[in-house]
Amino acid sequence: MTTEKRSCWIFGGAPVSSDHKIIPPSDAYLIAADSGFSLLKRMGLTPDLVLGDFDSLTEDKPTDCEILTAAAEKDDTDTMLAIKTAL
Repeated sequence: MTTEKRSCWIFGGAPVSSDHKIIPPSDAYLIAADSGFSLLKRMGLTPDLVLGDFDSLTEDKPTDCEILTAAAEKDDTDTMLAIKTAL
């Protein structure tokens, strides 16, 4: 049995100041919730998974990672879906 643990970082669409330097560990699993993909892209990071109903993503969905599309009429926010998926 290994004791190695990977972390999971979830990125949403909230504005982030360019003064903040966010550097996830290299083995982190990166999830972008809807327009969180735009934030990761600006940071030069590639998510492992992008999910949501894509109502706030203003660019094309990525083609180099897993995509999970949720129905627009849902009980959870895109961020909550990301948390549930991570768990």
